[in-house]
Amino acid sequence: MVNKVKRQYNTVLSQAKKGVPGFANAYAKFIEKVTIGQNSKSLIVNCSRSLACISLHFSRPPHLVSVDEINAYLYNMMVHQNCSVTYFKHAVYALRYWFRLFDMEDKAIQMPPIKKETKLPVVLSRQECKELFASPVNLKHRFLLAFAYGCGLRMNELRLTKINDVDLQRMAVLVCHGKGRKQRYVGMSVFLAQKLPLYLTRVKPVKYLFEGLTPGEPMGERSIQYIIGEALQKTNITKAVTILK
Repeated sequence: MVNKVKRQYNTVLSQAKKGVPGFANAYAKFIEKVTIGQNSKSLIVNCSRSLACISLHFSRPPHLVSVDEINAYLYNMMVHQNCSVTYFKHAVYALRYWFRLFDMEDKAIQMPPIKKETKLPVVLSRQECKELFASPVNLKHRFLLAFAYGCGLRMNELRLTKINDVDLQRMAVLVCHGKGRKQRYVGMSVFLAQKLPLYLTRVKPVKYLFEGLTPGEPMGERSIQYIIGEALQKTNITKAVTILK
């Protein structure tokens, strides 16, 4: 799936560079700016795809398209193409960034506002936590579930946590790969602190706290999703338990 998305991204971007006059040079300026700004790769990919699609649609770069045309395009995207809210957001963010890159603040502020979702997180009861953490037979899977939920980590934060990031004396975990590339410390429960030495002794990870089949390499997203799904099937939990990316 990841490779398919990557191929689609490369195809649409290549088509825009070759087929839309002026896009290639303008896009090079865009890439230079977002790279200097240390934006995440996923943000760059998503914004690039949106900008390429818009340029191909109008046969000219976004800064040469009027606000009315852009709004009509976005309306069509939401109503007739039934695109996801996430895809719509990427398009709007990309356009704002692009317009400001070309000193078109007036166009940037005329882009539609993005409403922030106010979904509350799913919270498990103490009994549900016990049931979930005890359901896997594998020690590695049990500790992974407890660690992810107990520390409140996102997918990549969990995957990329290294053994050295865990401070047992302070009962804290250094999160180096947080959203927006921000570092932070999160607390670790007494339960996790007590179970960690046993986990390290038996599982013997080399570099990352949770490794896949290859020693020294982090566990993959699909493996973690599978562990969560398999554990939930063995419980009576009906809540939508998942891990944010």
